[in-house]
Amino acid sequence: MGEIIQKNLELMVKDDFSDGSFKECICSESLGGNAGSVTIGGKEYSCGGANFVYDTGSGQILYFGNSQNFPEKIKEKIATGKAKHSTFRVAVKFGEDISEIRFRIVEHYFNGKSNNPAVRTILESVNKYNTEYGFD
Repeated sequence: MGEIIQKNLELMVKDDFSDGSFKECICSESLGGNAGSVTIGGKEYSCGGANFVYDTGSGQILYFGNSQNFPEKIKEKIATGKAKHSTFRVAVKFGEDISEIRFRIVEHYFNGKSNNPAVRTILESVNKYNTEYGFD
């Protein structure tokens, strides 16, 4: 599972705004609104939702984005039960410019059981992301 966690982290920290990347997904969402805000370390941060699709067998995150933007191959995997979609609630910390923006995944929403191996892999990926790349 270490290899899958590494692939998840690569997609989550990809430093561009390409289709399907974590950063593009969050930065294209409106902040606050339905996702609200969260207090971390005594400071309040706006949140956004990051929808994603993951492989139900391995827990590999395949794509970040909204369902209307899913590539056809992702839609096929969902239709056959090989993938599911879910959502992270993500706090956003702005810096002086866009290159300094930081994130912290503060909640996750899974449809179905959260104790299956694929979901556990995603949760391990979240913990590693928050520890290594998130903010406190």
